[in-house]
Amino acid sequence: LLCVLDALWADLGEEGARQLAAAHRRRDASEEELVAYARRPASACGDVIGALEVKVGSSPAGDIAELHALLRALASRAGCLALTGRRGPIYRLQTPAIEGILKSWMSSPVGKFREIGKAFKLLVGVVAMGAQPGQEGVNW
Repeated sequence: LLCVLDALWADLGEEGARQLAAAHRRRDASEEELVAYARRPASACGDVIGALEVKVGSSPAGDIAELHALLRALASRAGCLALTGRRGPIYRLQTPAIEGILKSWMSSPVGKFREIGKAFKLLVGVVAMGAQPGQEGVNW
């Protein structure tokens, strides 16, 4: 799951991160800290799995079971091959390959693949904007 979230989480690049840091100067953080913050992967955004467990845990049981089955399949060689056309597991693929897979799912003529792409986009939104109950949203 983390490799998929990291692939969806756009890296601004050095120049983009510096532009963002320059546009949002802060007294409590140096420019270098802001650049590093802007370039971090989704997997480094607090307790990513904890935040997702809270969000996904409030979903219908059938949806949770489907997500678990999808993640199990992507974590296996055969399942990853069947779903992506690449030998897996998916976490062994490079980020550009995962990005390509996600883009193909989002524009697929097969409705179920589009649903999978949308679901992962929603999960990355939880990481970007979410926080555990009782915690401040560290990412915005």
